[in-house]
Amino acid sequence: MSQSKSVEAASVHSRILVPQRYHRQPVISRLVSRYGLTVNIKAASLTSDSDSDGWFDLELSGNPQKLTNSLSYLQGLGVNLLELA
Repeated sequence: MSQSKSVEAASVHSRILVPQRYHRQPVISRLVSRYGLTVNIKAASLTSDSDSDGWFDLELSGNPQKLTNSLSYLQGLGVNLLELA
């Protein structure tokens, strides 16, 4: 009999501030496809023809290591992260 380790899912509630240059990029979709996360968009404001940053209030859940990697990916893009209570 083989024993498999199960990893408990972790979750993060965060507001991400998306720079204007990424408004037309599939940033949220990449969190799902690259990192296998479940993404729940709680609220958002994003206008593709605006000069201002857009934002998303997200609940991200999944494998803790992949969750950490996804947040590093967002920071690498210049996306600001604000933790929500």
